[in-house]
Amino acid sequence: MTEELNERNLIGFLKTLIRYFASGFIFIIVYEYLHGGTKIWEFTADNVNWSIVVMATISGLLIYAIHQSFLDDIFYFISLLYLRTFRIKYWPEKEKNIRKVMFLLSTYRYSRPGKTNEEIKSTHERLDWLLTILTFLYTTSYSLIILPLVFSENANTRNVLLAGIFILTCGIFLDVKLTRRELFMLQQETTANSQ
Repeated sequence: MTEELNERNLIGFLKTLIRYFASGFIFIIVYEYLHGGTKIWEFTADNVNWSIVVMATISGLLIYAIHQSFLDDIFYFISLLYLRTFRIKYWPEKEKNIRKVMFLLSTYRYSRPGKTNEEIKSTHERLDWLLTILTFLYTTSYSLIILPLVFSENANTRNVLLAGIFILTCGIFLDVKLTRRELFMLQQETTANSQ
């Protein structure tokens, strides 16, 4: 029991770190790399630059907040538009409005943790981990795309920009994959409730 609690605490800590703070540290690293700074590379156990840690934390929270405020909905919409266009079989019957489907899926996503069914709970934990990775991919790509545009005179900007575009593309593919899975789960739930 104690091992399970420790494992859950560790997983919860990692999810929090990845979701809220990792993108800020990526932002600071990319900024220092493109700006030619060396402060970030001088970190040791004895020499922690707390101002950089605080800036990275604030940057991560801001990037996450901006992503959740509206960018996440844009990518979610793109995923659903792609899936509707290619007429996957899990699309809700008679529903053409993508915004309504987004609302249904978001509501279902928020209600999943409260379900008592063990299968749904374990599926939710797996999906939540994948959604954390998805958030990391999106929030990381923003720094890798925007900062090279700001530091366009730097010789390394092209490589960083290409890495950002690649990571953003990976995020979009994962978003489509997860959205498709959630549409399937919603269909299963709707079918089970109607019987």
